[in-house]
Amino acid sequence: MDFVEFICFYIGVSILSVSGSHFRGGTISWRYLGGNMVEFKYKLAWFLGSEDAATWTAIPSNGGSSVTVYSGQYVKTATNSLENWEQGEGTFTYNFTTTGPYRVSYTGSAWIGLSYGSSGSWNLETVVDLHKRSDTLKPNHSPQTTSRAIYRVQYGCPVSIKIPMIDVDGDHVRCRWATSLEADSISKLVPNAHLDQSKCTITFTANLANNYTNNGWFAAALTIEDFPATTITVNRNSYTASTPLTQIPLQFLIHTETIPGLCNDKPVFVSPTSSEGTVTTLKAFNSFTTEFYVHADSGVKSIDINGPLGISKTALSPDKHGRSNVWLVVVRWTPTQADQGTHIICASAEDNHKQVLLYVDPCDSSPCLNHATCIRGGYTSDYTCSCVQGYSGIQCQTSEQKHTIDLLIYGQT
Repeated sequence: MDFVEFICFYIGVSILSVSGSHFRGGTISWRYLGGNMVEFKYKLAWFLGSEDAATWTAIPSNGGSSVTVYSGQYVKTATNSLENWEQGEGTFTYNFTTTGPYRVSYTGSAWIGLSYGSSGSWNLETVVDLHKRSDTLKPNHSPQTTSRAIYRVQYGCPVSIKIPMIDVDGDHVRCRWATSLEADSISKLVPNAHLDQSKCTITFTANLANNYTNNGWFAAALTIEDFPATTITVNRNSYTASTPLTQIPLQFLIHTETIPGLCNDKPVFVSPTSSEGTVTTLKAFNSFTTEFYVHADSGVKSIDINGPLGISKTALSPDKHGRSNVWLVVVRWTPTQADQGTHIICASAEDNHKQVLLYVDPCDSSPCLNHATCIRGGYTSDYTCSCVQGYSGIQCQTSEQKHTIDLLIYGQT
């Protein structure tokens, strides 16, 4: 079984075309730094050992010439030799000449061969607009998301894949299937699937009747958008609760497999693993440690960790509390001043049957702001926000900015 959680950042950007069949998906997000300066964080996934340098370009939405905003390699943050993939993260800043908006994209033709639809070309695309919002009197920040490079699912079984979504401005975030203009040839290539846009949850049954083949590869391409809670204006344009402020892309692979056992025979994360959606506030240079415990009757092959740059994990070891069929890894991270913002740590556990565990929690989307604690209402989709001193509002959205680091941990069902 596999279980993973990630954080990703995206901005209007583009990558030069590459060739081959190495690409496994990616995403990008951005945040405003001041003036026309923007910080970008991106993640890309490739066939193990075949990453390409990324050249990101931006084009003004109202027309004009493209400009290269960054070119370089990423830092590898996660690998899986059993699944032959790796994922990396890169960070860069760019000072735009105007407030935009800019439409940015990353294009290529290096997708793995797919079992449904064409894998010829792909495109990652986002929009950066640095005009001030009327509600915050500051430019917008993009939403943030993340995912595994590959979701391995049991052929013949119902599947549910939940994608976490975060927005630091407190906007509502929804996802939708990417159009062909946004994702090129890999748009709408998850056959007969339903997408819950508000929860960003993909559901389908992986069988032949729904156009899924065993040992098949399928590409998912989503567009994630943020919507203001109330009507606001940006550059004299009105934005309502149904008008997106900006968008970011997310693309990943789904692999169907024959896995012994029933559809719901999956490993589980057990205590004392931190509760899903746990929010921890850190200061720069203060070390953070957490442990992930997994129970599986058939044994655990690996526990993969994906998170911010500099994160580390120990080797897989037996449960230190002496429980049978339980294994753990210890994860450590020491943030720097440059890591200010929100980050997600993701853990995935694979048992000897290669089963994958996915879960849903309303706190996954980080609805509570300013270091507030998200409290889930039992096992429902309801939540409340417990604000720290000096903050108020339904989502604790009102107060001055604090220079701390939020760490969101996922690993408990």
